Amino acid sequence: MLRYTEEIDESKRIIIVNVCGDVHSEDLASVGSKIRVRAYEEDYRILFDFRKAKIYVTLAEAYQWIPAYYDHIDQHLKFVRTAHLANEEDDIFFRFLEDTFRNRGSDLRMFRDVRSAVEWLESQDSDYII
Repeated sequence: MLRYTEEIDESKRIIIVNVCGDVHSEDLASVGSKIRVRAYEEDYRILFDFRKAKIYVTLAEAYQWIPAYYDHIDQHLKFVRTAHLANEEDDIFFRFLEDTFRNRGSDLRMFRDVRSAVEWLESQDSDYII
């Protein structure tokens, strides 16, 4: 079962989402959409920390993620700058997800450490392509 906590870093305008437990696409889509909508509306960036989670999302589901879960809400959600922290076990999945999202115009990167992720999130202003 997916569990998560949220922290808000107002000075850096980052929503930090610590995810643990078993991650299945339906649960993650629900959580991800809610957080992405809030980040988009409030001009925040997102840091999802999956290092304590077990990923059960398939590569096929990852490939269809944006059209399946975000586009019907708002096509601009993919432009929310997002960093994923992943463990070594899930490296291939998150690298694939990064490539898939970036190929669809999303500003998403995968990292192994918090410092690098936060530095990248802060490195540019959140400019949404409209």
